[in-house]
Amino acid sequence: MKNFKPVEVYPLVDSNDWIELTGDLPVKMTNDYLFRALLQSDNDTLKALLARQIAFCDFTLFKEAPAFYSDYKLINTRQDKLVYTEKLIITNIDLTNIDLASEEDKKYKLDEWSSLFKAATWEDMKMLAEKNAAVGKAISAVWQLTEEERIREQCRAREDWIVNDIWKMNKIAQQEQELKKKDDAIKEKDDAIKKKDDAIKEKDDAIKEKDDAIKEKDDVIKEKDDVIKEREDEIKMLKRKLAKFES
Repeated sequence: MKNFKPVEVYPLVDSNDWIELTGDLPVKMTNDYLFRALLQSDNDTLKALLARQIAFCDFTLFKEAPAFYSDYKLINTRQDKLVYTEKLIITNIDLTNIDLASEEDKKYKLDEWSSLFKAATWEDMKMLAEKNAAVGKAISAVWQLTEEERIREQCRAREDWIVNDIWKMNKIAQQEQELKKKDDAIKEKDDAIKKKDDAIKEKDDAIKEKDDAIKEKDDVIKEKDDVIKEREDEIKMLKRKLAKFES
């Protein structure tokens, strides 16, 4: 028993829903007290109370023994049918075997209430409401809740659309602002490049003017050189004539 660890047990009970006692209670109705009290046959405070969990299943638990309404209790596995307590019951209602409902089940309209869980359309529910007024009230409540939920869904959808639309508009405005900043930055760069191009063009024009001036000077020098060469040629020719005359 060295490895034994206590197990915490929480009963599936909502005390606000199923406990109906008048007067002051002698003890505080905690989960721990409720569970221990349910196991005490001589507990006067909770003697008549019963903890029942009801499950609606759309399948048959035991196909070899199909049933519409079944109660299950905790039993001793070593001593067959020795019930642990009469205060804890698990009730299973098989929605696939409504046709197996007993006369007692039908007396309390369990088959009609179970059919409500099998209804696939509102038309099916309306047919059930015509047979059972209590079921009709339940269907009306479900319809009202569904309509309210549908309206809430529409309101939420509209709100989401508005929020999404505002987000899109803000996003577009933000993107347009960012694009404008980028365009302004590009324009500034283009203006700076244009200024540089203009400055380079001015320098190129100045260089061209200098080149033209140099070319003009070169042309003048060439003309002078041509005149000098012509005179030198004339002088050479005169010298040759003079030399022939002297000889």
